[in-house]
Amino acid sequence: MLNWSYIQQILPLFEHALWLTIEISFIGILIAFIIGLISSDIIFYQIPILTSLINAYVNFFRNTPLLLHLFFIYYGLPRAFNIAPSF
Repeated sequence: MLNWSYIQQILPLFEHALWLTIEISFIGILIAFIIGLISSDIIFYQIPILTSLINAYVNFFRNTPLLLHLFFIYYGLPRAFNIAPSF
C-alpha cells in the first residue's frame, strides 16, 4: 500500500533534483554547442595545426565507447585532481 504522507514529504526533493538536472543538462549542451561550433569553424577554414588537433579530438571521441569516457570521469578525474565525490 502506498504511503502518501511519505510521498508528500519527499516530493520537494524530487522537484529540486529535476531542476538541478535540467540546469546541468542545459549547461552541458551549451558548452558542447560552443565547442562544436569552434571546432567546425577550424576544420572549415583549414587552420593548419589546429585542424590536426581537432581531427584527433573528434576521432578520439568517435572511436571510443561512451562507457569508457564515463568510467574515466567517475574513477579517473577524482584521482587525477585529488578530489572526493560528494555523494
